[in-house]
This record gives sequence, structure tokens and C-alpha cells, in this order.
Amino acid sequence: MKLQYIGDDFDGLTNDTIYEAYEEDGFYYVIDNSGEECPYSMFNPAPFDGSSEGGVWFIIEE
Repeated sequence: MKLQYIGDDFDGLTNDTIYEAYEEDGFYYVIDNSGEECPYSMFNPAPFDGSSEGGVWFIIEE
């Protein structure tokens, strides 16, 4: 699946960028800016340390 992230930039995600992902156990597992697969909230993707407000996902392709 392809997801577009809209929100504050942080180490893992960049605003208006499309990422490859899959859904499992209530999370989106995204190949993020690190090039690795990381879990993110389906509803408010943000860093776990709270350093950013995060954003939202738009499903581009299922």
C-alpha cells in the first residue's frame, strides 16, 4: 500500500511524502526516512518521544 503523510516533519517522516507501507495489528508499518520499516499510528503518526505533533495519513493506493 502507499500512504501520503501530511503533517510536521520529523526524523521519520516528511510532510507531503508518499511511503510504502502495510497494515498490521492496528499500526501502519512504513519504510520511513531511515530506510527501515517502522510502526506508526494509523490515526496520528508522530515520534514516540513526543517531539512533534505528527500528522495524518492519506491512502494513495491499497
